Amino acid sequence: MRRIASTRSRVTFTLDPDGEQVKLTVVHDGFEPGSKVVEMISGGWPKVIGALKTLLEAGGEPEDGIAVEAVADAPVDAVFDALTSLDGLAAWWIPDVSGSPLVGGELTFRFDDEHVTMAVEHVEAPSLVVWRCTEATKTTEWVGTSVWFDLRPRDTSGSSTVIRFRHVGLVPSCDCYEMCRSGWDHYVRSLTDYVEQGDGHPRGSAEWEVARSARL
Repeated sequence: MRRIASTRSRVTFTLDPDGEQVKLTVVHDGFEPGSKVVEMISGGWPKVIGALKTLLEAGGEPEDGIAVEAVADAPVDAVFDALTSLDGLAAWWIPDVSGSPLVGGELTFRFDDEHVTMAVEHVEAPSLVVWRCTEATKTTEWVGTSVWFDLRPRDTSGSSTVIRFRHVGLVPSCDCYEMCRSGWDHYVRSLTDYVEQGDGHPRGSAEWEVARSARL
């Protein structure tokens, strides 16, 4: 067999402090002009870095936040759409929602005389959605916390999805922890019912009222 000579490429990782965060820059260079390998890997690094970010920020112990895992009998694209469209969000979480679900956008969810505002920090189709809470008039402990939806096909058929939800930063010492933990259990089930049957149980629904009564 004839061996095809190739030039070694180089990957450089640069870490720079950025306040309480760290800025990671990845440069992959050293390719020959016209290299086909560049086309093959150009879409891979964003996914790798996204997975690393998930591992570092949301992959800790349960004490780092609320964790809920569920399986939806629906394709991952359907679950992703329910998380990145206003109609989808209204159908499973809070009906009065406005703003933009795209990266750099902001979502405001209103209920009673209260509201929660989420900055959309990361959207990677169809596997990851990350919000950061910037305002929460009722549960002020939410401010500065992050909400993660990590989606993975359950098997090769693509007909079902594993939903890994995390509310990072809402720890057991927070006054609203138990109430919010129970609430997220309900809303993740609402999300799965919505993508499976087209009928979620958002805030104000009959099913939500029953779950709310059980929490009180």
